Amino acid sequence: MKKDEGALHSREVLPTLQGLDLRQMTLGELFLEAISTGVITDGEMNWVTDHQNQFSRTEEAVAQRLGRLLDEGSIQLGCRVAPS
Repeated sequence: MKKDEGALHSREVLPTLQGLDLRQMTLGELFLEAISTGVITDGEMNWVTDHQNQFSRTEEAVAQRLGRLLDEGSIQLGCRVAPS
């Protein structure tokens, strides 16, 4: 995928729920999930870093915002517990 095509709108396989549930997720969905749960998984962080060279300018801003939220402690690096 070219940088100007935007990975934000593309669907890529992104490991969620500790790699147990593989589903397709965009960077925007990952951001919203991280904001709503307060957690981003190691697999999700790896996905972001592995695909950052394909991000559009908007996606780069989203990734930077994720980094800032991690730095300030609003989002924790960890695992999510599946709803019962």
